[in-house]
Amino acid sequence: MTSYTPVEEKTKYKEDTLFRSARDAAEELGFVVTAGEGSATFDTREKEVATSSIPRLSYKYTFHVETQGGVLSIKATCSKNSTTNESEFKDCGDDRPKRVVEFQEKLHKLTLARAKKNQDNSPDWSHFGEPEESDSDKTADKADKGDKGDDKSDKKNDDKADKADKKSADKDDKADKKSDGKTASKDKDSKAKDSKPKDSKESADKDDKGDDDSKDSKDSEKDTKSKGKTASKKK
Repeated sequence: MTSYTPVEEKTKYKEDTLFRSARDAAEELGFVVTAGEGSATFDTREKEVATSSIPRLSYKYTFHVETQGGVLSIKATCSKNSTTNESEFKDCGDDRPKRVVEFQEKLHKLTLARAKKNQDNSPDWSHFGEPEESDSDKTADKADKGDKGDDKSDKKNDDKADKADKKSADKDDKADKKSDGKTASKDKDSKAKDSKPKDSKESADKDDKGDDDSKDSKDSEKDTKSKGKTASKKK
């Protein structure tokens, strides 16, 4: 006997798709399917497996499957006899024969594989009975999609143009700043040049003035000496 856990799994498949997949999977594994109490339920016919000939020991098992709401539920029932009473079968308890556990795993995997395949191949009836879309509506939809595409293209072009204008403006600002810097430097040099001749001229004027003063002083001395000589002669 082996420890046992029933299957209880929420799937993405529809209830009827999951039911057909589980039923077909059970039949593929050799089980006879009998209708259950509900439309999303079935059972397999009981099977008996001998485990010993002397004494005659065996066990019986079935699978109960439900797919209600897209939830896959698989439970294995089991009963067995004993050496003290070969004709009486009692519940297996929490454990199950290894063979039963392996069959449940196969049924589980095969059901999901079939459900995936069946759902991919099944037609979509969700819009059944609705009026078909006219050619004019299809044309309008295509036109709307085209307009949206044009709007996106225009937006991209506008963004590129804005970026280009911004780069151009930044370059112009840098050029203006550079030009202003050069002009300021030239003005500074020009002022410096203008101040040098002025200083030189002032210095030259001072020197000329000094020479004139010296000349006047010498002339005065000569006049004084001349006057002194004249006065001496008169005496």
